[in-house]
Amino acid sequence: MRFVKTYWLEMLMVIPLFAYIIGFTLLPILTNIKESFIDQRFGRRYDILVSKIADITYDIEHAHESEEKRDYEKELAETSLALERLQHSPYAGLSLNNYRKLFTDRSFIKAIFNTLAITLLGLSLQLVVAMSIALLLSQPFHGKGFFRVCPTFYT
Repeated sequence: MRFVKTYWLEMLMVIPLFAYIIGFTLLPILTNIKESFIDQRFGRRYDILVSKIADITYDIEHAHESEEKRDYEKELAETSLALERLQHSPYAGLSLNNYRKLFTDRSFIKAIFNTLAITLLGLSLQLVVAMSIALLLSQPFHGKGFFRVCPTFYT
């Protein structure tokens, strides 16, 4: 408790940073992970059924004949039943289908290998250049201090 009394202002000033990190980094990452497990076919079917119900409801309100109205009501009942079945299906939309589709796609696998190759090549070149510069700067030469980052480490 003494810590809180001593550093209350510092902790108060860090709260906006934590809110920023949680709101703009952590939440989007977690949301994307959750969305990656939702089968896109479920979402499309759900959207289609909901819009169909809205259209049928509009048609019922504007139907002129009672027989036409009965046909629309029958179609509305069928569509509502299909929507309810979809919503109560086990793991409604949660699956690994997105990942299965992704990892069987040749272009994705090729992109992974290309990314790994470019990364390894780039890191190797950076290591060679950095070590060369470090070895060059370890040798005594005139004007060496100009290239040093921290002049307190002269030898």
